[in-house]
Amino acid sequence: MPRPRDPKLDDQILGAVRSIMAEEGYSGLSMEAVATRAGVGKPTVYRRWPTRAHLVFAAATNDGRLDPTPDHGDLRSDLLAVLNHAATSMAANPRDAVADRIAAIISDADFSATVWAEQFDPQLDHAHKVWERAVERGEVSPDVDGRAILDDLRATLFWQVIAAHRQLSHEDVEEMLDRHLDGCELRPPTKDTSNGDAVPTSG
Repeated sequence: MPRPRDPKLDDQILGAVRSIMAEEGYSGLSMEAVATRAGVGKPTVYRRWPTRAHLVFAAATNDGRLDPTPDHGDLRSDLLAVLNHAATSMAANPRDAVADRIAAIISDADFSATVWAEQFDPQLDHAHKVWERAVERGEVSPDVDGRAILDDLRATLFWQVIAAHRQLSHEDVEEMLDRHLDGCELRPPTKDTSNGDAVPTSG
């Protein structure tokens, strides 16, 4: 029978990851460097975490506590604060680390499920508190799926900041939010009496 994993050895390896990241950043991190710093063989590291992305995610120092959600008294102000904080956090992450993690998420369904369960879903649940408060204040209907809207906003931010390399200003984030909150303001078409075809209204 295989021997159970030694939690102390796991902590030793993850501690080595944190120290290397603090000293050299993601570019200085390698499985070999981690193994050397931890005093173990590379196979010991690979058996636990197959890529740097898996290793760094496991070594994340987040202790599970999240910043308090903003409470400015209205949904738009609260969401602006949430989105600006998220945009700043995304931009601050090393791009090579983000690229490796996204590649691992795409190629490894189990890792993807872990990241969603341990990071993305808790973050979304936490941000959803601002929507719940808005429902309690009567700002939005309880029938609106606020969690889905927040997820859409997060995806838009990710695409703009990470994929498109845009540096979003506060005004950019504000415009993006308003597009989601205001919708398209669809209007019924009017009839062109000259030929009977419907034409869009103007103005």
